[in-house]
Amino acid sequence: MKKLLFVVIVLAIMACEKNPSKIFKGTYKVSGTVEKCPFVQGSTINMQTMDETLHATGKVFMETIKDDAGSFDFGSQEFDTPYAKITATGYFFNEVKGVLSQGMISLNTLVDLSDKSSVNVNLLTHLKSQRIQKLIESGNTFKVAASQAQLELMSAFGLQKYAGKDVSQFSIMSGTDEAAALIAVSSLIQVDRSEADMTEFISKLTNDFGVNGTFSKESKEALSLGRNKLKGQLSNIANNIVTRYRDLGKTITVKPLLYYFDWDANGVAGDEALPEGTNVSLDVNEINAPAEGGTYTVNISSPVTVYLNGNEESPISVISYETIDIYEDGAKKGMLLETILDNNVLTIIVKPAKFRLAGHIEIKLFDYLGTQLSSITVNQDPNPNAGLPTLNDTGRTLLNGVMQSVGRGVLAADRLQRMYTRNGSDVQLTIPLGGNDARLKQAWSATYSTIRTILSARQYDDAQLKIYGPLFDFYLALCYRGMSDLWGGLVYFKDMDDYQDYMNNSFRRTERAAIFGDLISRLEKTLDIVEDKRVYGCQLTLDDCFFMPKNFVKILLGYLLMEQGRYGDAEEYLQEVWESGYYSLNESLPEDASSGSSQYLFGMNQSSNTSQHFVIFSYGDVLLSLAECKFKNGDESSALALVNTVGTTKGWNSNKTDTKQVISYILELRKQEQYPSHFAFLKRNNLAQSELGITNDNWLLLPIPEDEITLTGGSITQNPGY
Repeated sequence: MKKLLFVVIVLAIMACEKNPSKIFKGTYKVSGTVEKCPFVQGSTINMQTMDETLHATGKVFMETIKDDAGSFDFGSQEFDTPYAKITATGYFFNEVKGVLSQGMISLNTLVDLSDKSSVNVNLLTHLKSQRIQKLIESGNTFKVAASQAQLELMSAFGLQKYAGKDVSQFSIMSGTDEAAALIAVSSLIQVDRSEADMTEFISKLTNDFGVNGTFSKESKEALSLGRNKLKGQLSNIANNIVTRYRDLGKTITVKPLLYYFDWDANGVAGDEALPEGTNVSLDVNEINAPAEGGTYTVNISSPVTVYLNGNEESPISVISYETIDIYEDGAKKGMLLETILDNNVLTIIVKPAKFRLAGHIEIKLFDYLGTQLSSITVNQDPNPNAGLPTLNDTGRTLLNGVMQSVGRGVLAADRLQRMYTRNGSDVQLTIPLGGNDARLKQAWSATYSTIRTILSARQYDDAQLKIYGPLFDFYLALCYRGMSDLWGGLVYFKDMDDYQDYMNNSFRRTERAAIFGDLISRLEKTLDIVEDKRVYGCQLTLDDCFFMPKNFVKILLGYLLMEQGRYGDAEEYLQEVWESGYYSLNESLPEDASSGSSQYLFGMNQSSNTSQHFVIFSYGDVLLSLAECKFKNGDESSALALVNTVGTTKGWNSNKTDTKQVISYILELRKQEQYPSHFAFLKRNNLAQSELGITNDNWLLLPIPEDEITLTGGSITQNPGY
């Protein structure tokens, strides 16, 4: 009898295991939310009971979503089994677009109510449901099938670290990692798809996963494409969700979504970007290599994989983007580096320097997504024996256009100041000048057009070798010197980014002293790459103009320093030009300066279709400027001697003797020879008022063209007195 009772008990237990619903028959209270984002109020939701093999038992309960947060409540219901399928159909909030959907979708979940009564319906529960059914058909219990499907599904998205909590308990409103994971999957499936397309894609994913516990190759490719499309939208998606729930009277937070996508498809989401609160450290941040080069190693400590170029481990390139090649073949190698990144050790091989300009490259380290994590600066000493790279035909054509523009711009400013100061044969201007004067506007627009051309051409070099920049700076300084003599403070463009700011009406005038200070700093760097050579004349070759001699830079530096009141520094540069012995004063004064006259150091064509030239630097002007510096620095006798040197060459019958009258003697010669930049000389020596009959100090500057003030919406203010 005891043996029979034991058998009955065993059979009863086995029967319960095969038919567990008989144990859990009872009443269950079922509620939850439908979150894709939330379904809107009025969407339908039904629940049907299932047996242990997940076949419908015939009992169905129907409800509607009771609010725009997607909430539902079936109340307390009597169940023959603990298993149920809940299906919701309706409109929803599209978190990617930030709007309500135009069409409806259906989502479901399979649930064991003996474990829970609060059940959420979402995309993850939907994708999981068919897989659970397939596993149960293979002989697994619901609990085993649901657990396996859970791990497989989360692993398919690289989110396996969040598989410990059933997806039917994931809620966007919780602000947890699981909430962010749900948002990530939902956005990934939804991006760039209509409701109909989304329904079709969900069906394909569900069928793929249901059969194999993973996605097909085609589906994986579609998901990968979706990830790439989402990269720049994650912040907007999070904001859309927060705003939507706020409008519903609920305050929620969304974790940074970047960490919930498997961007590199390695099976783990979130390991591509640097975790919050962590950093990348290097044992070396700067390398200083000699001209001969060398090999250096940098040890990298990082919690994520580090790349040199986003997600491509390739050697660094000096040229950062496609651009027009302006150099002869082989010239654009610049500073030569080879980089090898292996097991968080970066090896940098610096090749011997090929140029006379010091090398500087910043090697940037990125995570997989292209976010910069750190950088190493590599400096290299210049090769003093190397030459500058040569230009190809494209580069020379570009440069020829720049020189022609410089000729037009510098001439326009020169002619305007000559008319204003009565220092030439042009028509004299009436003082004060009106802001709508055509000659005023022509000089302004021509010079700024030249500046824009210089900066635009410089971009090509900046994008490749970054070696010709100081040569372009010489012409930039030439233009701003002429304009500042006329208008004082100006809109100062250091590069094309500045010009773009100006076009957006967000740029203002820079004080003259600040402009000259920056230009002086730039010209001092120009001295490092130009040669000390004997070049002069007004019919210089393209190479002589662009690869100007060192003396041209020294002269311009001297002139700018004089305007800053730095006569001691100016004297040093101008003295070096004088002592070079490359130039001489010529008694003959041809109306048109020729290339064979060494008294005319630097001049340019008045236009591309004429042989007429104008002088930019004259040797007599250089010597008189040096005399002015010596006089201001207290060396009056040397200043007088220089003035007499110029004066006797230019027609004086005898030397002047009064050392106190040096400035007056210089003024006499400047007026006689009609040297350029006469306005600047008059102003820095307080002679403009008496010489030009200026009765209002405001007229020591010309008015800004009214059209320019209007164009910028008042960003550029008018000079005082106009």
